[in-house]
Amino acid sequence: MATAVCLIATQAGAQQWGEGSGPNLVANPSFERLEEGRPAQWSAPTPVYSSSEEHARTGQRSLKYVNDDPGRYLLCSQAIDLQPDKRYELSAWVRTEGVEGEGSGATVCLEWYDADGEYLGGSYPPGYKGDTTEWAEVRGISRRIPDGAADIRVVCYVRKEMTGTAWWDDVSVRIVRERPLQCVLMRPNYRGWVTDEGPDVAEVLAEVIPDDLEVGVEQLSLELSLLPAEADRPVASQAIDAIAPGENQVSMPLPELEPGQYTLQVSLVRDDTERVLATDEHDVVRRTGPMPTVYIDQHNRLIVDGQPFFPLGMYWGGVTEEDLKTYVEAPFNCLMPYGRPNEEKMDLIDSYGLKCIYSIKDFYAGTKWAPDFIDSVEDEEPAVRETVRQYRDHPALLAWYLNDERPLSMLDRLIAHQEWVEEEDPNHPTWVVLWQVNQVRQYIRSFD
Repeated sequence: MATAVCLIATQAGAQQWGEGSGPNLVANPSFERLEEGRPAQWSAPTPVYSSSEEHARTGQRSLKYVNDDPGRYLLCSQAIDLQPDKRYELSAWVRTEGVEGEGSGATVCLEWYDADGEYLGGSYPPGYKGDTTEWAEVRGISRRIPDGAADIRVVCYVRKEMTGTAWWDDVSVRIVRERPLQCVLMRPNYRGWVTDEGPDVAEVLAEVIPDDLEVGVEQLSLELSLLPAEADRPVASQAIDAIAPGENQVSMPLPELEPGQYTLQVSLVRDDTERVLATDEHDVVRRTGPMPTVYIDQHNRLIVDGQPFFPLGMYWGGVTEEDLKTYVEAPFNCLMPYGRPNEEKMDLIDSYGLKCIYSIKDFYAGTKWAPDFIDSVEDEEPAVRETVRQYRDHPALLAWYLNDERPLSMLDRLIAHQEWVEEEDPNHPTWVVLWQVNQVRQYIRSFD
């Protein structure tokens, strides 16, 4: 079951919060206009980049890249004017022919620099390589543009140390209309569980972003309501009148709850009309009976067989007994293999008194290390469920490794994998690895 869903009420119906909207800010996005035979507004350095009429997704032309030297790394860029503290949706359509190398291939990015030319950051969605006979979209959502960004560029390029041929068309950068309410459920902190141990308070970190609303934050308030399943009368509610733009940590005392499912609603309300502008929902569950084999308690401690367990370990490739003999001489208590240990390897790990964070992080169709039995997105669910059922009762299992730095463009699939694991195995939490430290809040529903 999903742990949170954001529902937005709008004045005119369907408003695409969190997606690019408004005009495309890229000049000559389809490379139709030329200046001295080269794409106007773009740097397009020779000999790598040129205008092409071989392939075009729209119009008559596209941008072409040809490179046979892995030591040559040239970028095709355009300066672009973006607003500070705003996020942008970046997209482009690409096709490739014989693009080879260790990088993710032909893609597009946003980069920003300060007035002295110092690099400040960027947004880098993964691309395509090999042969793509049809146009494929590269898409990503940027971080907020920092105040000090003086030189911002949209860039079409093939990753470093790669060779081959690629084309780009229909490059787009559009401002993202922020959801006015974005929440993280802080307590109950693990899957919304309320147990005999607590908590006795629901706490929410509510970020209020009034930029795209008609009223200022002084005319807004927050309302918290806890609703039983299939009921429209709350068992608890709390109004918070004084809120600020940005983060607000709000709470509501929890009454004694009957076992079962509840929904915690956080609503952003316009005071003068009492109209709900946005609602964020979180699942809350009143649990009774024995606790799971492995879970996270209300103090954010990992509990294994009723005792606190601080996971200390390393990434592994495969698992060998020789390595395990050396490993247990150190104070490690778990390991995280990139490969998927079979039953025999899991038994071996258990025989040395260790726990395993089991990897299903590559169960995504179309990704580099996807196993052979996942050819399409439709293959993902049965593969995840079957693997979880196979190892969920193994004594060596500590947690499930669901995601290694997948982009936000895959968020719906990441959340689905989390839901499938929760349904198949309530006795073990999930684990992810992210380099996207400024976007963790957006990933929050896809892991424990």
